Amino acid sequence: MNTDLILESEAPRVMRKARRRLARTRRSDGRAGTMASRTKKFVYKRATFAVEPEPRSLEDLLNEAWRATAEESGRRRQITEVESGACVITRCRTQARGMTFFELLTFTPGMKALAAKVDFTRPTFDVEEHDLKNAAGLRLELIQTIAFVAVAGNHVVLLPSAELRSAEIEAHLNWLLGPATQTLAAPQAVRLSNRISPAKEEEVKSATQIQFATDLTLAATEGPGGESRIRPQGLNWTGLRALLNGLGPRMADVTTELELAGLTEPTPVGINIALSWPQPRRGQRHEVLDRIATGLRHLDTEIDFKIKTLHGWITKQDLLLERMKTVRCRDERPVREHLWEAISAWLVSLQEAGEIA
Repeated sequence: MNTDLILESEAPRVMRKARRRLARTRRSDGRAGTMASRTKKFVYKRATFAVEPEPRSLEDLLNEAWRATAEESGRRRQITEVESGACVITRCRTQARGMTFFELLTFTPGMKALAAKVDFTRPTFDVEEHDLKNAAGLRLELIQTIAFVAVAGNHVVLLPSAELRSAEIEAHLNWLLGPATQTLAAPQAVRLSNRISPAKEEEVKSATQIQFATDLTLAATEGPGGESRIRPQGLNWTGLRALLNGLGPRMADVTTELELAGLTEPTPVGINIALSWPQPRRGQRHEVLDRIATGLRHLDTEIDFKIKTLHGWITKQDLLLERMKTVRCRDERPVREHLWEAISAWLVSLQEAGEIA
């Protein structure tokens, strides 16, 4: 604000407005922060279990595991093979509005912060590395991503991050409930499954085909005999291969290499796969669909699919339940109280609309 343009008679009014804005953006620790509204993706999942029935809900299990780990170090999991590599930690738990909320964050111990040394008199900026410490001299870790998890019984709402999507969150919850606290004993495990309406669930029992479509990146590699080969790479291929391999031994041999001469740089290609099978007899368990459903639960973005039934096609959007919601943020981070309120209101609206039971 250019104070030279403020008339003397207007100054008190302007300062009062500035103080009110500052009060609205004040942090809980007394420092000022910038408030703004941001759009976040809410993803609904239903907690199911590898061995049914499980008498305890996911919310009960997580609260039991939390009580079993008095210190945060007991909720810290290494997510790389290197001991000093990236970690994910369940940082805090809040119980409000009939739900339990968790924050998950990732960091790499000892990572230094990169800062640009701004000097507009020079043609370029220098980039410096800095160790982070607070006033007491304690080491501070640089947070890479934060994800939020809200649980009400077996209803789960995720606000995923770049490094913590549904698959990574599910893996961390199973680690916390299993090896970390022994709250669940093998072979029991939690699955964050997509919801499906009762009508679609009945339709999918008559499914005879599923079609997948995705974009892959092909990159050249050298074979054992010096020949040129190409391999699919990237997140899409990782998800597709995991899905196909999960369908059984025959699909585990899906081709991963092709001979091709002249490919010198990564090349994007589109791929379509159609799987068909005979319809099972009435009353038979549809094992193929069970395995497909297990594999599909984490394909939120990278792979498109549709299922052919006797009643028509079931699309990916029929199985996924996610919404873009506006959330109040302070310094780009969701304000917890506002976030909890938005999640609770969304769950209530889903129940009232009959989208979840």
